[in-house]
Amino acid sequence: MTEVIQPYKCGTCKFWLVAQAVPGGHSNGICRRYPPSVLPVARNDQGEIASQSFFPPMAESGWCGEYVMKVGLQ
Repeated sequence: MTEVIQPYKCGTCKFWLVAQAVPGGHSNGICRRYPPSVLPVARNDQGEIASQSFFPPMAESGWCGEYVMKVGLQ
């Protein structure tokens, strides 16, 4: 079976930022196409909700419909 190479993947997108190298030559990263999502993470003793912001985690080989090639890779 022949492997199809997808040139439009997160690892070559201008919005993707590597966060952690993974053994085997692949990397995990985050997508910074949109502002981070704010999610509740805990409630303190006064009943207040603490929150934290997150960018979506993405594998280097992932893809979406909003790909933009990094400058210099053309």
